[in-house]
Amino acid sequence: LRPGAIVSGTVEVRAGDDGRPDFSRARVRAPFVDGTSFGDALTGVVQRDGRFRLDGVMEGEHYLRLDGLPEPWVLKAAHWRGADLAVMPFMATSGEMIQGVRLVVSAQANEIRGVVRDPAGQPVEQAIVVISPAAR
Repeated sequence: LRPGAIVSGTVEVRAGDDGRPDFSRARVRAPFVDGTSFGDALTGVVQRDGRFRLDGVMEGEHYLRLDGLPEPWVLKAAHWRGADLAVMPFMATSGEMIQGVRLVVSAQANEIRGVVRDPAGQPVEQAIVVISPAAR
């Protein structure tokens, strides 16, 4: 067994948003890119001042997530070295220190609106729309 990586940084409110969410139940996570949470560290609690530290991130490719935010707050981005770790995976290695991660939250969630139409151009009632991330 080798020590996992450590990910640390801050959670910030996006410029232009009013207020600040209650971080008392917020927790930073780093699931593997395949979506499994095997070995998910039980650390990552967000402090009142927005700081967090996620210990024991297993070797491999991960995304960053922020669970436990009250509605309507959502994670908008996870900035580190010019990449958004919420949508682009990062490789964690044993004992690595990943510092200065900036998680940006907003009270403005993205919204998608539209009309599902059949081949004749008529609106389809009770259509189900599924949205998933693009493959790497």
